[in-house]
Amino acid sequence: MTLRMRNVVSKLRLRCRAHAVRGAQAFTAPHLQVRRAGLNAIFVFVAPPSIEELEKRLRGRGTESEEQIQRRLSNAKEEIAR
Repeated sequence: MTLRMRNVVSKLRLRCRAHAVRGAQAFTAPHLQVRRAGLNAIFVFVAPPSIEELEKRLRGRGTESEEQIQRRLSNAKEEIAR
């Protein structure tokens, strides 16, 4: 366990981090120090109300191309299915 990890545990500090689903999966990989250190982590998946609502929001922002929107919708469907 690294010194920083020991400090977090000893002070019982809570950390909140935002990760994409794939990032969170990588974070919990067995070979990582956080996992080996035995720290209890809670992961929360925040889903959109619906795929239709997600699409409406993405299009409403007007910041992404059609290709990017389709890729994000496809990723969201996969993540929700997990």
